[in-house]
Amino acid sequence: KYVINTHYHGDHVGGNASFPGAEIIATEQTAKFIEQRDGERVEYARTFGLAFQQVHPITPPTKTFRDRLVLDVGGEKLELLQLGRVETPDACVVWWPSRRAIFTGDGVSTLDYPWTGVPFLDEGLQPDGEWISFFKRVKELKPSVLIPGHGPPLEGEAAISARLELLSRLFTDLFAAVKPRVDAGKPVPQILAEVNQELRAYRE
Repeated sequence: KYVINTHYHGDHVGGNASFPGAEIIATEQTAKFIEQRDGERVEYARTFGLAFQQVHPITPPTKTFRDRLVLDVGGEKLELLQLGRVETPDACVVWWPSRRAIFTGDGVSTLDYPWTGVPFLDEGLQPDGEWISFFKRVKELKPSVLIPGHGPPLEGEAAISARLELLSRLFTDLFAAVKPRVDAGKPVPQILAEVNQELRAYRE
């Protein structure tokens, strides 16, 4: 009945056409980006050495919202919430209160090093604390199940809280390590080598 697009990236909206007759819901900004940034799907793939055999058009959202939208699905309430800018500025989450389950899109990574943004765009992780604030807002909901955009689900408040705190520390430490080196004018390869060594505990 409903398809929720948590953000505009092709791997999250490319399947819309597979649900004919469904209402496709997204934030106003996601709908705008799907239209305006369609060519980025190919550029993004090429950045990672991927090749499309066919580039099909994206079926756009049929319903949009800003900030919050409540859906009634068979008597169950689902809340679509914008909790802040993360990997993309248009992101939303789906909160299922009765199950205490949250679907975070790419706002939370549950596996390996997190994706922090598209390499060729000035979006994603920024030094303004917005993404870290997003983690705090998710944590305040006290979810017992977290379904990410990629990676395995997390179960239990303790496991979810631990992952959110780990990501918050990583982002904080990353800026603390990188900024002074950038300000000092060090070359990028040197910054990369030094920061990889300084933050090696996160790889472990």
